[in-house]
Amino acid sequence: MVGGERVRSPAVAGQFYPMDAGALRQELERCFNDTRLGPGRMPRPRATPPERVVGLLAPHAGYRYSGHTAARAFAALADRGTPGALVLLGPNHHGIGPALAVPEATHWATPIGRVAVDMELADALCRRLPSLARSDAAHAQEHSLEVEVPFLQHLYGQSLRLLPVAVATVEVGLAVTLGRALAEVLEGRRAAIVASSDLSHYLPDAEARRRDRMALEAVASLDPRQLALVVEQEGVSMCGLGPAMTMMEACRALGATRVVELGYATSADTSGDTTWVVGYGAMLVE
Repeated sequence: MVGGERVRSPAVAGQFYPMDAGALRQELERCFNDTRLGPGRMPRPRATPPERVVGLLAPHAGYRYSGHTAARAFAALADRGTPGALVLLGPNHHGIGPALAVPEATHWATPIGRVAVDMELADALCRRLPSLARSDAAHAQEHSLEVEVPFLQHLYGQSLRLLPVAVATVEVGLAVTLGRALAEVLEGRRAAIVASSDLSHYLPDAEARRRDRMALEAVASLDPRQLALVVEQEGVSMCGLGPAMTMMEACRALGATRVVELGYATSADTSGDTTWVVGYGAMLVE
């Protein structure tokens, strides 16, 4: 802690993305400019806020495998403007800490700089939802939120403020409750809500694509219970189910009616190995 600031240091720099700032920016540019799997362009965000809430589903694997798909999601956000509030929802892969947690840290660091945690929004959400805890432990080693931050820094610069929320639950009721609480504190803010999730894990490519197609169609329903049902019945190993359900409910409550699939790929699209793959989807909700 320095001068009242608490800074979360990056946990997976050098693993999921480059540790060197210059190399990281080059990798981000590569993801955005990828004409085969990415958006094929480097977007320039509008300075004005989006006309309505923007929800995103974005993957969180190593940039080599999923960065191009994540770039599709963040390019869509940039096209819609600079959000008045930005919430990142990610799973807690390690199961450390509370089921729902915002950071105690005031800033998050990546190799290209620091971004401020939106402590005012965190305070408002904690007041609205007493089951939401403050825990740096829940975030310290978690990669699902960290890997999204450099994309946002590259687009919006260091003035960015965001609220990371670790969502360890896959229980529909709790995700819906969190989503409705988010909608209440974000009302009128023209916010963006990013759900970080990969899709099927370690299946043959054709089977992963089949299952993931059903999961993405369920996301498009904006019905968290429908997504939970499909994931359970079809055995979709979607690690960010809780974050996705939360984002869907919050966006629905804030008036979203339109869902667009922005891109889909599996690790086979990069590695060429179709034996065991992980699926990655990018979705826009507005």
